[in-house]
Amino acid sequence: MKFGLWVGVIEMGIAFLLWSMALRRTAHLARIGQLIFLAPFLSLLLIERVLGETVPASSWVGLTVIVVGVALTGRPQSTAGSKKIA
Repeated sequence: MKFGLWVGVIEMGIAFLLWSMALRRTAHLARIGQLIFLAPFLSLLLIERVLGETVPASSWVGLTVIVVGVALTGRPQSTAGSKKIA
C-alpha cells in the first residue's frame, strides 16, 4: 500500500504538476518536449550510481544516440542552403 501511494503521489503526481508548470511557462513547447527523451538517461545514471547496479554498455550507446539526436534537433537551423519558394 505504501509503495503504491509513493508511486502515485511522488513519482506521478508531483512530476506531472512540475511538467505542466514547465509547459505553461515556456515559449518553446518543442524544447520542453524534448526533455522527456533525457529521462531514460538520467534513470540509468541514477540506477548505476545510487543502486550500484551494472548498466550494460549497449544501454549507454543507445542513450548516447538519443542525447545526440536531441542535441541535433535543438540546434538552430542555418538558412544559407535553403531555397525560397516564390
